[in-house]
Amino acid sequence: MSVYDQGKLVTVSNDKDISLKLLEGKHKLTFSYNDNEGKITHINKVVEVEKSSVSRYLIILCTLIVFGGCLSLVVYPKYRLKKGSVKYGKVN
Repeated sequence: MSVYDQGKLVTVSNDKDISLKLLEGKHKLTFSYNDNEGKITHINKVVEVEKSSVSRYLIILCTLIVFGGCLSLVVYPKYRLKKGSVKYGKVN
């Protein structure tokens, strides 16, 4: 099987599965299969590759940090008060 991207040969393989690394953008792939008996089959596919956004992951990470900080600001003082009341024998 031969694989062409925009008319340029990308890879030739005899394997059933082919792994390709494509850059970001739209690719017109042509898969050509020769059965060695004179029959050649062509399959055309259009594939669009999107780049994963690092900023999206940073925003999620920052949101989790802020949420954790807010949660600790609410929970930690209550924990300290409870711990102090037990230490000095006060019952709330």
